[in-house]
Amino acid sequence: MILMVALTGVSLTAQEKKWTLAECIDYAVANNIALQRQKLLSETADANLLKSKMDVLPTLNIGSDANMGFGRSVNPVTNLITFKQNLSNSYAISTSVDIFNGFTTINTISANKFLKQAGIENEKIARNTLVIDILSQFYRVLYARGIEDASRMKADLSEKQLLRVTKMVEIGRESVAKQYELQSSYSADKLAYTVARNTTEQAITTLKQMLQLEPGTPFDIMGPNPGKMLVAD
Repeated sequence: MILMVALTGVSLTAQEKKWTLAECIDYAVANNIALQRQKLLSETADANLLKSKMDVLPTLNIGSDANMGFGRSVNPVTNLITFKQNLSNSYAISTSVDIFNGFTTINTISANKFLKQAGIENEKIARNTLVIDILSQFYRVLYARGIEDASRMKADLSEKQLLRVTKMVEIGRESVAKQYELQSSYSADKLAYTVARNTTEQAITTLKQMLQLEPGTPFDIMGPNPGKMLVAD
């Protein structure tokens, strides 16, 4: 008995996580693949701009060359044949700078500036679009849940009325026609509740997919009323 209680406690704890709207938006912004791809494009444009600016600077090359001779060799200083060991070392330094290349470098910098700014704006658009989509779907779930709750209460009321009239029919205080009428009304209300519940589940599943969560990940959202919790497995 103690083991069963402990396991039940662990199961409840694992499903206590309820996502607020802010948490949904923050998670989507941090993990959305399309948005991350756009960020990488912006970073690439920034790197290209930096490289095009660095291309304007002069190039500087420094090198050295060491040689050692043994036995019969040519002395690099006297240019005479010698049989002694000799060692020589040479150094070289060079620099170059573009004086004029038809404004190619300047045009490249201007183009990369534009691409960088375009990347930043595209990233903002992608982020804002994602936030609006998450916000809209979050409230679609809340709206669907409200319809579901109202449908459930109406179905419960219809069931109670049907039970009351059924008992009255049994003692002869109500007509059978009234009972059939309430049975039809209860069936319609029950069907409406089933449809509303399925609509809520579909809305939750859509929001979960927009967050790009794993299919088997438990997912709850917390509405304005902390007592209301939406669950998707």
